[in-house]
Amino acid sequence: MPKVKDIMTTRNDLIILKREELVRQALDVIKDRHIHGVMVYPGSGFATWGIFTTSDAVSFKASHLDANRTTIGEVANPVMYSAQVDWDVDDCFKQMARNNVEHLPVIEANGDLVGIVSSTDLEPFL
Repeated sequence: MPKVKDIMTTRNDLIILKREELVRQALDVIKDRHIHGVMVYPGSGFATWGIFTTSDAVSFKASHLDANRTTIGEVANPVMYSAQVDWDVDDCFKQMARNNVEHLPVIEANGDLVGIVSSTDLEPFL
């Protein structure tokens, strides 16, 4: 069975925004690059990474907030569930199903983000 490290998108290939950047940037990146989300750097005073996905973008658009005035840090979800690089693919299925999420950031014990696994990455193992 493959491990997370074999299927994840590595940090070098992720889009990572700072908390103070505008939602407009996140929406543009998601749309222009045809990706399903961006990671949000914890920054000073924040302990956890954030994530902003296409589902969040839909909710944001419905909220009628101004994407040119709202920061991504205001609307990104804190990462509540993550994966570890040495997990089997089955562990990801279980974590995603148990918590009803489609993205699992891969975060080391020291808080470093090393990648992400999405439900799309798991499709070959269905």
